[in-house]
This record gives sequence, C-alpha cells and structure tokens, in this order.
Amino acid sequence: MQAQAPSRQEPGSAVEAALLCIPQSPSVSRVRRSASGASVLSPSPRSRPPRLQLVLDIDHTLLHAAHVPGGAEAVPIDGVHSFLLDNPRARRQDRYQVRTRHGLHSFLHEVQKFADVHIYTMAAKSYTRKVLNAIDPEVRLIRGRVLCREDNQPDNFSKSLSHLQPADAEPAELDEFKAAYLVVDDRDEVWDNVSRPHVLQVPAFRAFDSDSQQAHIPPRVHDSSAAAWEADGGGGGGGGSSSASSSSSGSSSGSGSASGRFAMPDPTLMDVLRVLRRVHLDWSSGGEESADRALDAQRKGVLDKVHLVFAGGLLETPDHPERCAFWRLAESLGAQCHRKWDATFITHVVAGEKRSGSVERAVKEGVHAVSKEWLLHAAQRWCKQREELYPAPGVLPDPSRLPPVPSLPSVEQRIKAALMAVKLIPVVGQNGEQRDFRLRVATRYFVGPALWPRVNALFDRFQALESNPNETSNEERDRVLKELTRLVGDDALGRIVSATEPPTT
Repeated sequence: MQAQAPSRQEPGSAVEAALLCIPQSPSVSRVRRSASGASVLSPSPRSRPPRLQLVLDIDHTLLHAAHVPGGAEAVPIDGVHSFLLDNPRARRQDRYQVRTRHGLHSFLHEVQKFADVHIYTMAAKSYTRKVLNAIDPEVRLIRGRVLCREDNQPDNFSKSLSHLQPADAEPAELDEFKAAYLVVDDRDEVWDNVSRPHVLQVPAFRAFDSDSQQAHIPPRVHDSSAAAWEADGGGGGGGGSSSASSSSSGSSSGSGSASGRFAMPDPTLMDVLRVLRRVHLDWSSGGEESADRALDAQRKGVLDKVHLVFAGGLLETPDHPERCAFWRLAESLGAQCHRKWDATFITHVVAGEKRSGSVERAVKEGVHAVSKEWLLHAAQRWCKQREELYPAPGVLPDPSRLPPVPSLPSVEQRIKAALMAVKLIPVVGQNGEQRDFRLRVATRYFVGPALWPRVNALFDRFQALESNPNETSNEERDRVLKELTRLVGDDALGRIVSATEPPTT
C-alpha cells in the first residue's frame, strides 16, 4: 500500500496519508518508497552527519490506552485523550482513553534533530489512526512511515525491519539501511532474530489500572502532576517507592493516582533520549560502523570496570552461574562476574533477600554491598546507579555520604523535596531498618550540617530503645521523639513518617 498525499486538510487526513500496512507476506512483499519517491535510507555521505532511522512502537512504549466497554461517557482528565472506535462485531462504539508517556512530545521534538521517526505497531489501522491523530494530528512530530495491521489482518508474525526497507534497493543501500536503524519497544521478543540487536527495550508504561476496564466508568489514571501532589498533601498519604525495572516487574508507571499517593514521573523517554544521542554521536562520527553496534557499546559501558559477586541466593544454579538471569544481565551491561570473593579486585556484592557472609565481608572491607534493584535499575535506565540508594538487605549506609541537599526557603518546599528523595529509595519488604534509613534521609532537608550529628545520634538512640526495650525505655523514647520533633518540625516529621511507612500487602 502506497502512501498518498491528502487531498484536503480535514481532521485526521494527515495521519491517514501517513498510514501504511504491514505486508501479508513479510518475506516476499515489502513496503515501497513514499509517494514523493524519497528513500527511507539514511542520507548520502554528502549530507553527513547521517541521521538515525528511529522506529517506535506505540502501546506501552509511547502511551497506554485503556478500553472502556460500552462507550461510556468520558470524564475529562488533564493529560488524557479520549476517542470512540467502531466495534463492528458488537455493532457499537467503544471508548478508549489514552495517556502518553511522560515527556513524549519533548522526546519527539528532540529526536527530530538527529533522527527520522517511524512507527511500527501490531495495532489495527483504525486504532492506530485514532491514537496518532490524538497525539500528533498534523504529523509534525512523527513524519516517517507508519506500519500497522489492517483491521482484519492477523498478528501471527514477527516484526521485522525488512518490512521498512525499499523493495528495489541495491545491496549497498541495504547495508546502509541496516546500519541506520534503531528500534524502541517495550517487547523485544516480537521482533525477528535479525532485527532484535537493533531494539532498545524499555519498561512497559502503564498509566491505568488495566488495558480494559470491566465497568462502564473511565479507568483510574495515574497522575504525576503538581496539582495531584498538592491534593495529596505533598505525597504524605502513603508509602511506596519506585518499582523494580522491567526485568523484575515488567512495567513502569507513575505508581500513584490522582486520588492516591504521589506519583514519580516516568523518566524512561528522557533516559532513551540520552542513550540515542550518544549512539548517534558514536555512529555518525565513525566510532562504530552501525547504530546497533553503537547501541551495544553503550549497553556494555553501563557497568564497565565493575567486578561483582552475587550473594543471598541470587544464583539459582551456583555450579552454572552463567545460566542465571542476573549473571547474564550484569555481563550484558559490561560487568565482570566472579564466582568467588577476591578483595584485590571485587568492587560490588549484589545481594538477594538474605544477608550473607559476602555482604558482611563487603561491609567490613568497604566494598559496595547493594541490592539486586541496583542492577535492575541500571539496566532499565542505562546508567550506573548510586550505590548509597540501594543498600543490600540489612545494610544501612551513612546518610552523610548521600549528595548534599539543596537549600530551600520554605517548609513546604523542603517537605516536597524530602518526600521525593525518600521515594527514590527502593523499598524491599517490611524492613524496619530500611524505614529508619529513609527517615534519616528525609530529615536532612530540615536540619543544617551543624545539627545533623545530633539528629543522627537521636535516631541511633531511638533505634536502640526499639531493639532492646526495658522498664524506662518508653519514657526515654518519648523524650527522644520530642527532641526530634523540636529539631525537624511537627508537621514535617509527621508527613515524612507517614510517607516512609512500608507498603501494605
């Protein structure tokens, strides 16, 4: 199917002109050149630096769409698009609500500076048209090819970059074609083996409770806006923190709602933009011969010069550690994995749920002892994470080693900054010591460096009284709390205590 220029600018006509359909026989039929005759290949050497050809998935990569059965009336929600879609089988119209991933439009605007943007989705054409018309009706941000299924076409085939290459290209042009393409998708297993090295996988974005609501009401939307934060009293309504990466939880979202807890914005697209810029620079400057090799080099640089051992039950098959998912993940990020402890070169101990001898030794010898989330989040965000934020179970680093806190004029600003800092610290189970650590981090926003040793000593005393109660411990504990409240502030302490409560199960 060849794209045609719209005869007149009606609503959605620009999107309609951009739509192409995936060939029914991908191995034989391929998408042709655009109506203008322009090739989808990267520019000729005369127009260097060359541009990346960036292929984006839609659902759970750029946005999340939730189906509201029966075409129920939409309740307007800031930042949520709504549309009706014909359902011929049921002879009705179904309503969908769409929330784009945080920073989508800024991301698309920035990547246009060095890449041509294409869409490749397994979604049906009618749905794809509605979604693209909602997020980019004038085709100003997504100006490349759009591949999707016909409405009645099955999806029992793999995605392939070969569907995008020109049918009449010469072998040399095909090599240039392959060198320029990268894919951003929340699922790499839907791509064929040849295309998979080009895929930059991201955690699935989920803004609604589910993909299809079972009641005739709009889906609950996670809201990370400032207004929602204010409505939540600065996020003090409950605990929780950033989830594990896609490798462990399979999703990434705001983990909150407009009527619930404060939700951290999803940084995925900004992380992807950072990686794509580096990949483009590396490839276009001749550092790597293709974009996919530059992508692999970026991946292997995440944990370069890191030498680690695993502890706490993370290796399911100790005799064959290379079969373990954590071992393979660490190696894919450039880390050197070792079976045994060696103080001469080991830099990190990555621990599971149990405190082990390796963790004890790491703490004693000043080696980083981190939780598995440190590794998972490094893979998710394509950069090494601060070890202080990911202590191994039972290990509490000195909060004074954390980055200095900013000087903020108002109490409300300090409370918000403290709550955001707390929510960046992963929560692993119902760990009382970890909750104490998160409280200490938060209180640093309310006391200056001169008072911090006093506050830290009060926390130490309170923890000792909790661990070893005696006849006078209650009275002394009250005195400690009273002094902490005086130093930090009653309202501030109450709100951060509420925010650091472990999540209920």
